[in-house]
Formats: sequence, structure tokens, C-alpha cells
Amino acid sequence: MGIKAKNIEIERLATSNVEVFTNKKLTVKTVYWLSRLQKELAKLFKDYADTKAEVLKKYCVKNDDGTPKMNTKGEFQFEGKENTQAVLKEISELANLEVEITGIEKIKVDLDGPGLQGTISADDLLVLEPFIEIEIKE
Repeated sequence: MGIKAKNIEIERLATSNVEVFTNKKLTVKTVYWLSRLQKELAKLFKDYADTKAEVLKKYCVKNDDGTPKMNTKGEFQFEGKENTQAVLKEISELANLEVEITGIEKIKVDLDGPGLQGTISADDLLVLEPFIEIEIKE
């Protein structure tokens, strides 16, 4: 099986600077799992980003030579409401597409466990939530 996540969740984690990925105080098991997750996410994020770029290129204004026309900020230019709506719709569908990260199961994270105290923020937890199972001991 594996972990199922939406492309937007993968993008959020891949582009966030989540401190837990560089935490040297975690257990070996947790560090190993995080490194495998990070490796798999990099592959899936690249595929997603490439597909997203193709969608943008498909709908953008083209130069005379057929290359995408960019504005001064290096962003694609779109003409007309129909093209803008079509690209937004397709990008939204792509972002919400669920993919499976095979070979990796969600790891249980004990928030009171060793190595996590003071090293994981609430923001990090929100970004990691689709990929972990949080254990809270009372």
C-alpha cells in the first residue's frame, strides 16, 4: 500500500522548510522514514511541477516562434477570461489529484517523544499531517 496524498499537500511539504527534516535528535527509525519520505516527495513533486508547467504553457500567450510569452516578472501571460478560467480549472484539478507514495507507510509520531520537544512547530505539523499519524498520550 502506501501513503495517499494530494499533489497540493506534496507541494506544500516539498516547498516548506520543515525543521523536522534536519532534526538530528530524532530516533534512527524516524530519521530513516523522513529521509525516505523526502526522497519520494522530491520525485512526485518534480512530476507534478513538470505537468503544471505543461498546463501553463498550453494556455499561455505564445511569441511568434511558439515559445511562451512571459511578463517582466518571468510569469506566463494569459489572454482572455476563457483561457484564464481553463488554466485555473486544470491546475486546480491537478493540485487536488490524489497520488500514492508507494513503499512508505505513515509513521506514528509521539508529540511527547524524544527529539521532538521544541523542534517541531504547529505549522510543521499542519504540513506533515497527511504523511504522519499523530499519537497523543494523555
